[in-house]
Formats: sequence, structure tokens, C-alpha cells
Amino acid sequence: MKTYTLALYATALIAACTSPSEPNAETPNEVSSQFTALNDHQHLPAPIAQTYTAHAKQLPTGKDLSYQLTLSFRGSERFRGEIRHDPATSRINMTRAADQVTLRYDGTDVAVLPDTATWKGARFAVFTWPYFAAAPYKLADPGTQWSAMTDYAWEDGLKRPGSKLTFAAGTGDAPDDYYVAFRNDEGLLDGLAYIVTYGKGAEAQASAEPHAIRYSDYRLVEGVPVAHRWDFYMWDEDAGLGEALGFADLSEVAWISRDESAYATQNGSLVEAP
Repeated sequence: MKTYTLALYATALIAACTSPSEPNAETPNEVSSQFTALNDHQHLPAPIAQTYTAHAKQLPTGKDLSYQLTLSFRGSERFRGEIRHDPATSRINMTRAADQVTLRYDGTDVAVLPDTATWKGARFAVFTWPYFAAAPYKLADPGTQWSAMTDYAWEDGLKRPGSKLTFAAGTGDAPDDYYVAFRNDEGLLDGLAYIVTYGKGAEAQASAEPHAIRYSDYRLVEGVPVAHRWDFYMWDEDAGLGEALGFADLSEVAWISRDESAYATQNGSLVEAP
């Protein structure tokens, strides 16, 4: 599974607040055969491993996540339409409601279909928004590098424990991004603080403006917790969540049978990597 960094392909980190009853970290051979086996998560700090298994231990085999997404930033609608992808985001399909133009990722190439259509910021979009939905299932992806738990400011400026996530060189389109994740009292992913360096390289870290995504309205979909509301904020390491930037609403969320034809990029206009 490829790992993508946030706002560009965000890979999440999780801050570990102690909950009354922590889910036990399970190893792949403890997972029922009807579910996708968990990734090796021995390199994750224990609280992050616990949150990863809380989200990913019941992912259904051979099914992809499908949902309607409405995304708004600073009062302007950024995207409205249908998204489907596998839990690893190694296959992605985004279809705009307004014109039915499709953005697809087949595991190798990104393409816009039909080939006569245009999609501004296509590569950023296809790896960013689906990644936010899949982030809880990707905490143990190859290339993830986790720090020891450290206190970071989060809600109302209060400190909460978190772990900083960085990426091995060559991981995704923006390996210089980093994330800090927080979890809620139920042990689920509460949110991610992050920077975006997409297309700018390592030098962008120094000037990148940190943002955060906050997950809420979790609902079980075939036993898998899925956040149906995302809120975006400015974020400061000392002050925590700041100005509200936007939000996303998910609806018609379902696990559907995988259809590889939905991700085919043939006859599309290919989008080159930065």
C-alpha cells in the first residue's frame, strides 16, 4: 500500500488519550478470515496500534468504501460527488456530480476521463480527500515512521499526547509532509494536524502552514467506524486548533463489491506526478 501525505495525502497520526477500555492490538492471525488481515503494526507506538486495530480489524475482504462527499472551504464548494476506493487507497475513483467527469487512480497512473475533460489540481485531489477517509486504516502502511508519544496542543489549546508521523524517502508524492494525530475517548481517530508540501519539496517544511482535520459523527458501516463529518482548521503546535477553514459531509456510505473497471485509466488523460 502506498502512503500519501495529507492535504495532499494525509497519513495520520494519532494522539493517544487513555480511554476507559482500550481495544486490544490484534495480530493478523487473530483476525477472522472474512476480514482483511491487518498490516504489521509492531513499529507503531502501542496507543496508535490500538487505534489502528479499532478501525481496521473488521475491514471486509474484497470490498471498497463508497460515499457521497460534499467539501467546502472558506465558503466555496470544493467538491461534490461520489468517491470509491479500497481501504489502502491503492485504487481510487472520484466522480464530480456536476458533469460526471471522473478522476481515477489504478495503482500506477492517475487519469481524467473522458480525455477531453479537465480537472484542476487532479493529482492532489485524488490522493488527498480519499486519504482523509482511509487514514484510520493506513496508520501501519509501509513507509510510515512514528515518534514516541509527545504532548501537543489540540482542542481549546489543551495539551494531549500524540505521535508525529513522518515518511521514508520515496513514499508517495509528498514524503516531506508530516502529521500529528489525536484520538478520542473511544479510542478512534479524533483528528490530524499536518503540513502540506505537495510539489514543493523538503524546503517547504520550514514555511508550511499547519492545518488540522477533526473527525466526528462516527457511524458503524458493516462494523467499521466511519467518520461522517470532517472539520478543517488552522493549527498551531502551542495554541492547538484555530480558525475554522471548511468542512466535509459524507453520506450514502457503504462497503461495495470491488469492480476493477471503475479504476481503469485507459482512454483517459494521464496526470503526471510533480
